[in-house]
Amino acid sequence: MGEPQEAEPTSASSAPPKRGGANGDKANGAEGCAKQEFGELIAAVVSDDIGARYAAGEGLRAKGRDGAAAIVETVLNGKKYDFADRLELIDALEDFGKVAVKPIMGAIERLSRLASCEDVHLLELFAGALLRIEGRKGAAQLIEQVRLLDAAAANQQRKKLAEICHAAEQRLHMLLADEGVREGLDDLLKTLGEGRSRVQEDLLVALGHIGDKRTLVPLVRLYAVEQAVSEHGARLVKYSFRKIVLREKIGRDDAVFGLLTDTERPTLDRLYPRARQTGDNSQPHRDTQTGGACQPGNGKT
Repeated sequence: MGEPQEAEPTSASSAPPKRGGANGDKANGAEGCAKQEFGELIAAVVSDDIGARYAAGEGLRAKGRDGAAAIVETVLNGKKYDFADRLELIDALEDFGKVAVKPIMGAIERLSRLASCEDVHLLELFAGALLRIEGRKGAAQLIEQVRLLDAAAANQQRKKLAEICHAAEQRLHMLLADEGVREGLDDLLKTLGEGRSRVQEDLLVALGHIGDKRTLVPLVRLYAVEQAVSEHGARLVKYSFRKIVLREKIGRDDAVFGLLTDTERPTLDRLYPRARQTGDNSQPHRDTQTGGACQPGNGKT
């Protein structure tokens, strides 16, 4: 006979161990009461009653780490709630602050097998919550999850799950970029490509935060694409372009712009920040009010 095959996991949930004996019965009783209380508070948090939601949130935060852990267990195992409710519960964890870090990291570890599309979505949401609580301190954990998703996307036999892993990886890269972490820049540049097709606005913002000179020529090309369809998109491209130029101190005559064609160079002239009226004209002028490039929507060009 062959060796028994391990069943494919369908979720990250696992049943808690049973207690036995007389003392165990008492413990189970107390645990049952606490579980019921947490269940009622969590149900109120996602209810339509604003007052009840506020009071329940206060009640759960008063429980500290136990309250955060109860939310995590509900998100992982609570099939009675739809995905929108579970998303709201993950958002609620951010109000707990540092006490929620350990339960969240436990959730991430349990989800790391990426057995289903739902696991990928939840992993992304928990990782994002961790970064917003911890800031740059949480970046290392997020980078680890990005690498996990990258490996899963590359090795996954199920095409749909591979696509979802890659999309989640991209969004986590953007969250890292918001913290100034350049770990995912190469991956974001692959998505930008040569700048001949439109991309998500979040990607443009992320590139503005962490992009280097390799980003500039594709942005010049993308500006022309956006101009034809979206004034807002074009302004966002201009903002990200100027932010990179100013941060990296890239002159108009930099060799990187040699990749532009004669028909593309007039677009560079429109995007490049105006030079100072005196002194070195090769360097851009830093806007004194915004501290950098003109921001989209502020009426400046």
